[in-house]
Amino acid sequence: MQITRRSSIKTMAAGAAAIALFHSEWSAAATQSKPVIRIAFNENPDGPSPAARAAIRAGADVANRYVMDELTELERRIAQREGVSPDEIVLGTGSGEVLAMAGAAFGIGGGEIVCADNTFDLLPKYAAAVGAKLAQVPLTKTFHHDLEKMSATVNPQTSLVYVCNPNNPTGTLLDAAKLRAFCEDAGKITTVLVDEAYIDFEPDLSGSMIGMVQQGKNVIVTRTFSKIFGMAGMRIGYGVAPKPMAQKLKTLRMTWINHLSVTAALASLGETEFVRNSRARNAAARDAFCGALSGHNIRYVPSHTNFIYVYVGPNNRALPRKLLENGVMINRDGKPLDGDWVRVSVGTLAEMQSAASAFLKVYEA
Repeated sequence: MQITRRSSIKTMAAGAAAIALFHSEWSAAATQSKPVIRIAFNENPDGPSPAARAAIRAGADVANRYVMDELTELERRIAQREGVSPDEIVLGTGSGEVLAMAGAAFGIGGGEIVCADNTFDLLPKYAAAVGAKLAQVPLTKTFHHDLEKMSATVNPQTSLVYVCNPNNPTGTLLDAAKLRAFCEDAGKITTVLVDEAYIDFEPDLSGSMIGMVQQGKNVIVTRTFSKIFGMAGMRIGYGVAPKPMAQKLKTLRMTWINHLSVTAALASLGETEFVRNSRARNAAARDAFCGALSGHNIRYVPSHTNFIYVYVGPNNRALPRKLLENGVMINRDGKPLDGDWVRVSVGTLAEMQSAASAFLKVYEA
């Protein structure tokens, strides 16, 4: 009885803590008297393409069924798009799950993960949670991955090198030739994973490292339907990897993709005009916000993505709360900044014009 009661108390305490955390995260936004411009999570304000929306509506009639042949068809279509074989495709609930698979595959047992210091931290954190050692290399002065120092850090104990390109949160894009040379050299010692969640915001995809996989190099590339395809809430993404590596990752799949996500992703693959228009709208909205910052001599890092990394300095720790009070959400709950920089996601042109006005209103030089 004592053990049962103690366990029950712990469970209730954990539940109460979770509820309290959820409430604190969203209470600030929930109490706003006007609609909040949500530019916090790098979501595409266009939402899914028309074809994807139609597929979702049609798919609702069979949402009671587990996905079957459609999953194989999605692997085939993605493989065709990327110029690889279907057995080199690893599907996941967002590219985040594929990153977690890699974190587990290469981190368990004390593997060493080489990554940038100030990058998307899902894979490094997951790997560390399962016992990996992290070797973090600071970004360059221009907020790019320091490939030279990362290369010098790779050693026989390195199990994986993680490169986010374009980088989140800085929005920087590496020179394609230099990254290929890095992958070639590091791949002789270990595996290199290149996270390309945001590469579709570039009109020229020649900077992708998919070609390295096509050549049989020791490289994994991850992509997602969350960003340019506007399906962040649908949770579907994929990895491209040499067959033996792909099979290894698949053994670590933690969930199964839902029917609606698969059918929406299938429909999205043919929406080239939607992608082109969404990319153009993102660039216009991003440029408008950056132009407003430049007009007031506020520093930012030129971005290749749907977010901007902005220098706000030590006087603006409370900027998220002040913006939320003015109807603009740049983080989940208005939590004060830890450092001198903040990531601002790109919304619609009208949203970014309003966000710029609010930003300049509360910004303290």
